[in-house]
Formats: sequence, C-alpha cells, structure tokens
Amino acid sequence: MKYYVAENTGKGFITHEENESNHIQGFPANVYATENASWASRVGATEKTKVEAQSLVDTAVQEGKTQLQNRINSLEDGEEKTRLQEQLDNSPETVSLP
Repeated sequence: MKYYVAENTGKGFITHEENESNHIQGFPANVYATENASWASRVGATEKTKVEAQSLVDTAVQEGKTQLQNRINSLEDGEEKTRLQEQLDNSPETVSLP
C-alpha cells in the first residue's frame, strides 16, 4: 500500500473508474491510501511513508478533538452541548492506516 497527501479539489478528484481499478481510501489530513499511482500523478499527490502519513492523520484527529472540546467548553448547558459531548465521547481515539 502506498500513502499520498493531496488536496481534494471536489468533483472529479477521484473518478469512479480510478476507484474501481485500485481502491482509493481517504483519511483525515488529506491522506489517501492506494496502489493507484496514475491517480496520484494526475492529482499531483505527494507520496509519504506509512509512518509520515500516520503522523499526519494522528495530528489531524487530535486537532479535531481539541477544536470540538473547545467548542463544547464555550457553550452553555443544553442540547447542542450534550450532543457534541456525545459525539466527542464516541469518536475513535485513533484512525489507523491499513
């Protein structure tokens, strides 16, 4: 498996045909796992080692959790605060690359 970082440009970033030929799996921090080198070349993706890619994903997950906790802390007690706290409590600690 190869790991890439690329900015998702929206529609057409990953075509059905590209995904069918070699599955392209997206992760936090614009990290993608695939064997589809032609897709990576087309979108200008930068190849990363698994360790580098996992570090990017880990950082993005932790930053997201911190932002959510800060949002929760800024809210008065109520339904939105409860809903967001449940979301945070049920979120995975880590996201592991294949």
